[in-house]
Amino acid sequence: MSMIASHSKVSKALLYHYYPGKDALIFDIVRTHLSELDEAIADADNPGLPPADRLRLLVKAVLKNYEGRDNEHKVQLKRHQRALRRAARRTSGDRTADRQTVSRR
Repeated sequence: MSMIASHSKVSKALLYHYYPGKDALIFDIVRTHLSELDEAIADADNPGLPPADRLRLLVKAVLKNYEGRDNEHKVQLKRHQRALRRAARRTSGDRTADRQTVSRR
């Protein structure tokens, strides 16, 4: 939150006024980015075009939407990395418990 507040030139207190925590803020950033992407794709879609031309326009729309959005992507990646680490720890814990159960037998 402090990094986002610093980059946004607002106080952490102001962020916490609008968001109860960092997960809510991250969710809103990702949701906004995906909504804008969805809108860009819908605007670029032209079902009357030949498939290759239609695909080309859709890919251009996606790439244009991603251009200059490194910060949003970093937020998404960090969130996914945390989720993957949590899942790996749970899985690792399950395997440890399974090994302990087997060794007791």
